[in-house]
Amino acid sequence: MSEGRRIKTSVPEEAGTEQSRISSWGTKTQKAWFAAAQAVFGASGSPLTRTQAWFQRAWLMGLLLAILAMWAYFLNFGQFVFGVQDWIWEWRYARILRMAALTGQLPLHTQPPIAYGVDRFLAVPDVPLGPQWLILRFLDLGPAFLATFLLLVLIGYVGCLAIRRYWRLSLFSFTLLAVLFNFNGFIVTHIGIGHTLFSGYFLLPFFVLLTLQLIEGSEARGWFAWMGLTLFGIELQGTTQIYAACMIFLGVLLLAYAAKRLQILYAMLAGLGLNLYRIAPSLITLTTYTNRPQPGFISVLDVLEGMLRIVPPSKASKLITGLPLGWWELDMYLGVLGLILLAYFGIVRVWAHSTETVRGPGLPLPLGLSMLALGVFSIGYLYWPINYLPLPLLSLLHVPSRFLILPILILMVLSVRTLQSWLAERRPGFGSYVLLLTLLVVLTHDLIQHARLWRVEHVFEAFPPAALDTTLHIVDRADPVYIAVLAGSTAASALGLAFVAGFLVRQSRRRQPQA
Repeated sequence: MSEGRRIKTSVPEEAGTEQSRISSWGTKTQKAWFAAAQAVFGASGSPLTRTQAWFQRAWLMGLLLAILAMWAYFLNFGQFVFGVQDWIWEWRYARILRMAALTGQLPLHTQPPIAYGVDRFLAVPDVPLGPQWLILRFLDLGPAFLATFLLLVLIGYVGCLAIRRYWRLSLFSFTLLAVLFNFNGFIVTHIGIGHTLFSGYFLLPFFVLLTLQLIEGSEARGWFAWMGLTLFGIELQGTTQIYAACMIFLGVLLLAYAAKRLQILYAMLAGLGLNLYRIAPSLITLTTYTNRPQPGFISVLDVLEGMLRIVPPSKASKLITGLPLGWWELDMYLGVLGLILLAYFGIVRVWAHSTETVRGPGLPLPLGLSMLALGVFSIGYLYWPINYLPLPLLSLLHVPSRFLILPILILMVLSVRTLQSWLAERRPGFGSYVLLLTLLVVLTHDLIQHARLWRVEHVFEAFPPAALDTTLHIVDRADPVYIAVLAGSTAASALGLAFVAGFLVRQSRRRQPQA
């Protein structure tokens, strides 16, 4: 009997032990889930455990490596057919730069003419003069472009990290921003078709951050200098179209924002002065060049179509009936989820509030007007009157649909900022977090599928290659006016850079004792 009793009493003891184990396991799982959710969805700068901090670092590094790997895959790992579409211009510019790097020559003139019917190489504003000049000394054209481009992607990622730090974005919100910034239709199709001059696009996170800091009133005393350096970097890469869009944006902001008019004026002057070495030679060289301006998006519906429709390179030049534009000039692909994000969190929830800054919900009028101006200019023929003004270089800005990317990037930043505020207010549960992560995966999938279609390998298959002019070379000829203007403007830009650098160093030293 005693043995039977012992057996009977041991059953509930074992059951109780098992229940305690299950309860303990459930508690540990809940704690682990809570810690992971806090690391992924919690605002940047929130208190973290050591494990959470390492998890965030691993996430950020993994995301960067994934973005770099995707771009390397997109660019066929540096293997190009340079005679296809606008890749021929990358080949022409890179060929001259490599000759200059290897021989130590200053590429003042080329034979035959390099672009726009002129032979003054350094007067062409599209010529990239950034890190590729050094890289081309050690690498051939294809690998050099890949290395330069990945370096710029890295700089763009740093800019997105600066936005994350300023608005204390969570890993989730930051990942949304990084994915949309890197793989939207604008940059993917332009790079795919050979518009390598748009590589200055990856400096735009700094432009957007500085602009929103000004609107908010939290700009540093050296704000104009940082904005000038950003514009200098954009134009250094030959990204004249985006540089022009930024200057037009600041011009509208100058008119609309009386309280900050002086800072904006200084920034615009810095943006002109630091780029004088490119502007002045172009002014005396391209005055006779004319290029018939093209329309932008025919209607607002075309804008929506550009954000939602995936068109492969093989059909890209046939769907724009009646227009001498390829689809890449209208492609702003964001996908359905990306468009919903911008529409709801970037427009609806922002416009639903009316605060004076963008730190919280709300959109100040000067910012809205500047975004609206570029949006309007990108529609139809509304930019044509400006295009026909008797001002030099305006004929180069002949595709106004490209202006739309700047308002879209600002909306991206406003969207993730508002989303972060929404996450902090709502504090979603387990199911909501899983849903949000699923939507992020779907959005990323859609953008990557679009990018895969526009890989340069597919572009090379879709368009017939043209013959490359292998006689293109650097020549030495007398051209005193051009050389004098180039030397004088370069000296002025160098003095401007020295002044800006000195100003920022002094500001930094003044802040250190206060800290």
